[in-house]
Amino acid sequence: MQATTADETAAHVPESCDRRGKPLAAEPWWMYAPGRAEHERCRDWSQHPFPFTRHLRALRAIAKTLDPFQAEVHRLGHHLADLERTWPNGGLEAVQDARKQLAALEGRFADLQARGAFPRLT
Repeated sequence: MQATTADETAAHVPESCDRRGKPLAAEPWWMYAPGRAEHERCRDWSQHPFPFTRHLRALRAIAKTLDPFQAEVHRLGHHLADLERTWPNGGLEAVQDARKQLAALEGRFADLQARGAFPRLT
């Protein structure tokens, strides 16, 4: 598979929701294929794999090397693992909760990420 540049990826970003046809910019949305996207609340989450598995793996890697934040990383990792075990129960609410908690934790890591200490979560 050939690598895709940022410009090529941007060219595939849709403007409207595949389900409702409404503009994507108005609320959180997910791209599930090049040129295909749905608002977070429009997506039938019960029909798709857990969307935060990659984040869960990243949190596990971070937890092994980041002592000062270890308790916080472990807490969120356990929370995501619990959501994954019960998936798709909770659907939209689980997705919104996980996304918000990941963003809050990532905000605490901004300085370390700028120095390349570990990968972005979101």
